[in-house]
Amino acid sequence: MTFEDPVGDETQTVGAIGGRAVGVFGASALALAIGFITSVVTARALGPEGQGLLATLRTDASVLMSVLAVGAPAAVYYYASLSGERTRPALVGFTVLHATLLTAVAFALVTLAGGAIADSQGVSGEQDLYLLAVVLVPAMYLEYAHLNILRGERLFSRANLLLVAGRIAGLVVTGVLVVALDQGVEGALVAAVAISAVQVAGGLPVLLARGVQLSREVLHRCLSFGARAQLGQLLRMASQRFDLLLLTFFASSSVVGFYAVAQVVAELVLLVPAAIGWILSPYVTAGGASPELTQRLLRINGTLTLIATAGIGAVGPLIVGFGYGDAFRPAIVPLLILLPGIWGFASGELVSFVLAARGRPGTASWLAGYQAAATVGLDLALIPLWGLEGAAVASAIGYGTFGLLSLAVVGRLDQVRPSRILIASRGELREYLSLLRARLSGRGKA
Repeated sequence: MTFEDPVGDETQTVGAIGGRAVGVFGASALALAIGFITSVVTARALGPEGQGLLATLRTDASVLMSVLAVGAPAAVYYYASLSGERTRPALVGFTVLHATLLTAVAFALVTLAGGAIADSQGVSGEQDLYLLAVVLVPAMYLEYAHLNILRGERLFSRANLLLVAGRIAGLVVTGVLVVALDQGVEGALVAAVAISAVQVAGGLPVLLARGVQLSREVLHRCLSFGARAQLGQLLRMASQRFDLLLLTFFASSSVVGFYAVAQVVAELVLLVPAAIGWILSPYVTAGGASPELTQRLLRINGTLTLIATAGIGAVGPLIVGFGYGDAFRPAIVPLLILLPGIWGFASGELVSFVLAARGRPGTASWLAGYQAAATVGLDLALIPLWGLEGAAVASAIGYGTFGLLSLAVVGRLDQVRPSRILIASRGELREYLSLLRARLSGRGKA
């Protein structure tokens, strides 16, 4: 497959990718800003204990979705990037079939074990909320899978619009149910479902335009690719969420709420690698991105995320104190502990995009395995002793390990020292920003 946009020399391609990445970053930042307002409104309405219960339920749903998805969202992104519209009907058919089976299994599991899970997480009597939370499982699956099809086909404007529309819907539903009608955690869960539902519904006119079909070949390929990507995704999820999940068994709901807020603010840094990764991956998959181009973008990513990390370190305590309120000030210390590791994790995240796009999801999986082993082991050792701060230290070390190993792997594959792909030179960054300004003003189109 060849893309419509001609790819010129490497410098111009960096500008082209950067221009699109700014669009994705801008939409993500706007969506995140709206989501942050929603988070603040929700936290202030629920308080630390209610926020902790909501974080527990959403984490459980996310873990269950990740397990049952079997890597499918990554698979449909890869094949949509590789084949474009040709495979869209079969990819949509696969995701609809998978979502149907996933829904049945999720509801069966929660119906049978919801009460026991609630008891073990210290929220006995809340099993009805677990049944509501399980609706998030198919909703999030379809959201991720369908947005990935759009992004894989480079329909970034549509994906960006849906991302923002979903967050607006979440804010509106939160205002009505959580604030106006005082529906508490139940209303907040409905708002979370609304975020995914609006994005799924908004994408259907495009996704269904060429019909839906079931293809045994596409099903086999998606499951095969997904199985190779699944281990890495589960391990990354364990690294990112096991600390919060473990806290639900060792700490009160209020402590869980503090840590959830610390994670939300710290992970603002990850907007940068996500924006670059979504744009870069289709180029890599289709063979339009050389190793040298990838290395340049890794350096730019490392530099921008370092700046973002420093910025969040400076304003993060103010965001927590004035945004979420004095009741959430215990989140400030774990936030500051997490940030250095988040910078390393940002490099690892972009490397994961690159490896998957090169058809090497297995390599990304074992990298995530090292991260998970470090994080989970430290979580088990430190959380029972030090609670919030122990969880933050464990995650920071795991994140940093993942980033360093990821850069080492790319360095070995591309025969370049890892230190050469971490930070951009001053001249390189100046050149990139100049190209980006020209492209955004319409003068630097490839």
